[in-house]
Amino acid sequence: MGGRPIGVGSFKASAQVSPRLRANYTLFRGDKQKFGRGAGPDRADESTHDQSGPTTLHKVGPALIPPCDSTLWQWAHTLVK
Repeated sequence: MGGRPIGVGSFKASAQVSPRLRANYTLFRGDKQKFGRGAGPDRADESTHDQSGPTTLHKVGPALIPPCDSTLWQWAHTLVK
């Protein structure tokens, strides 16, 4: 197959929106290559197929940070002692 080469790489950004809220963004792009998909003990090698192509992943999400005086923090701190 001709054409331009597929770009491979990743990028991640994180921002503190407020003292208890963070925003995250992740971008991943890779060249997925899997050989012998559909293989099994009762299937001939000729019946399998190869898979390739670009894989692009975008992930966006918030992260809530619990306050230090929360019950969960006190419980976790007790377990560590």
